[in-house]
This record gives sequence, C-alpha cells and structure tokens, in this order.
Amino acid sequence: MTHGTLLVASARTWLDRLAAEGAEITEPPAEVPTGSGFTARHRDGTVIEHVEHRPTEEGL
Repeated sequence: MTHGTLLVASARTWLDRLAAEGAEITEPPAEVPTGSGFTARHRDGTVIEHVEHRPTEEGL
C-alpha cells in the first residue's frame, strides 16, 4: 500500500539518497514519456511513490 506520492526534481537523486539511507526500493525506476519514478519504503515504514515530471512538447 502506497501512503503518498512525492513530486521530485530528480528521481535519480532521490533514488540514490534513499538507497544510501537504507530505504527499500519496492518498485524500481521506470521511464515513461512524461518522466520517471519509483516507489520506496522509507526506514520508518512509510511507502512513497517518487515521481519526476518532464513536460512533453505538448505541455502535458
């Protein structure tokens, strides 16, 4: 169960930081046309989806 979604400037930066802090990456990084993201269980047990949004040429 995901507890929330966090919009981040850089998914890679957050992935590296959380992994170094001992978080469990429960859904590996995935690229999609509008960005990327991953899901992690933080050390306190909270499960957060981390999303990096990159607008398309259409502005979406």
